[in-house]
Amino acid sequence: MSLFRIWAGTLFLGMPAVLLAQSCHPGDFAAFGKDPAFQAAHPVPQPIDTAGLSGVWLTVPTAGGVPARLYSSRADLRSASAVLLIFHEWWGLTAAVQQEVLQWAAELPGAVVVAVDLYDGKKTDSPQEAARLMQAVSEQRIWAILQGVLAALPRTARIATLGWCFGGGWALQMALLAGDQAAGCVMYYGMPELELERLRKLHCPVLGIFARRDRWITPQLVQRFQQAMRRAGKQLTVVSYDADHAFANPSNPQFDSRAAEDARRRAREFIRKHLLR
Repeated sequence: MSLFRIWAGTLFLGMPAVLLAQSCHPGDFAAFGKDPAFQAAHPVPQPIDTAGLSGVWLTVPTAGGVPARLYSSRADLRSASAVLLIFHEWWGLTAAVQQEVLQWAAELPGAVVVAVDLYDGKKTDSPQEAARLMQAVSEQRIWAILQGVLAALPRTARIATLGWCFGGGWALQMALLAGDQAAGCVMYYGMPELELERLRKLHCPVLGIFARRDRWITPQLVQRFQQAMRRAGKQLTVVSYDADHAFANPSNPQFDSRAAEDARRRAREFIRKHLLR
């Protein structure tokens, strides 16, 4: 069996229309935290050495009054012309995410790479606590954070988004919020948006990276996403690996290095093409 299969906006003709009418939302992902099997699929991550992490912590105002926290490859956001916004998994903005920021910055010369803290400083390495944090976070607060981040960037900046798991769905929502500033979205096994009216407002292509053995963001859900994007007239490329949910996290003891390396190569090429053109 090949490592992966690729669908480029393939229409799943046998799918009942009623399924497409049922919408999904990134907030729906929080319900997975109640599932013991989902918790078990996220073992305690391996520790990351924080020595040498050279990024900077920033804050930006939000409508709620509490500033949003960011971890950035560069202190100056107002002069940025190309920005990659990263959205963390259910663990929070951990050292592993900080490391990702710096690695992506090295791979994308000319771009500012920024991780957005959706948990306001909370983070954990406990699956049970991660489930609690994910279920407790306020969607209203997350939207305030996303709007605050967008307001802190130049109106002329091109914006790409990337997220994993819990953050994968929010990466897509941020691409929707960014409007004509959106250059591209990479979502790793995150909750898709299925509402056609929302998808019709999307201004950028999407690369969806999924796992065929994922019991939560299932192949059936991915097929519904493909059909919704096709009907909305939007560009979606799906890459599906013979792997489990969260396969691309290098701090995960179940890390699939072969699939993760190929996925990262595709994500890198996609972002370079659409963000740094």
